[in-house]
Amino acid sequence: MDWRRTRHELPSAFEGPLHVEVCRPADLADDAEAPLLWVHDGPAYDVEGGLVDWAARRVGRGDLPPMRLVLADVRRRTQWYTASPRYLRSFSTGLTALQERYDVASSVAVMGASLGGLTSLLVGMADERVGAVFAQSGSFFTPETDRQLFAEQTQGREIDLVRFDRVADAVAGLSSWRPAPGRRFEVMLTCGREEENLPNNRLTATALRQAGVSTRLTEVEGGHDYPAWRAALDPVLPRLLESVWG
Repeated sequence: MDWRRTRHELPSAFEGPLHVEVCRPADLADDAEAPLLWVHDGPAYDVEGGLVDWAARRVGRGDLPPMRLVLADVRRRTQWYTASPRYLRSFSTGLTALQERYDVASSVAVMGASLGGLTSLLVGMADERVGAVFAQSGSFFTPETDRQLFAEQTQGREIDLVRFDRVADAVAGLSSWRPAPGRRFEVMLTCGREEENLPNNRLTATALRQAGVSTRLTEVEGGHDYPAWRAALDPVLPRLLESVWG
């Protein structure tokens, strides 16, 4: 199945726009109603994870409905994807712009890996248009599980530790967050059994369940890389999308 690609510059809370590429089946008209999946680190998920090819096969077989994939690029990843309030606002502004351009059906789904997984969860919590979050090897850092290792990996740079604390504060807030009454919001997490992020993923899954969020953590083979994330798409992501998109 052939897919078309269109690049957009979306309004943001930063000095420049958000750069995204919308991918969809060639026979899906721009004004046709279709669900939307926003992909953090989208270009890398496409090139290294084969996500667009995966989606094309799934849609071609009829396993999933025709959809629009939003491959979101990131210019300053360690700034934007570390619980940045400006990025959370930018996501909502950008999504509104896409809804004005395309007919978006059903709840929006958001996905990402590592810091992109963290960011996917945070934008989902902040924007009620999001009904599903798929986070792979999410970097849900906590002082108890990650601070020492993070300090070693970044040589203790102050700016990085400030961002670590910002992430840790956002993760700590999961325990007190509650979805609005009547809101449908589902979260699927995957993480490698040997990954350093597994303990914080387990804690995050527990916190979300205690908040009343439908959450499932699937522990998989592989490491913190796109081949492992590609292998872990099935069957978790299709189940999530089928659940929220009907």
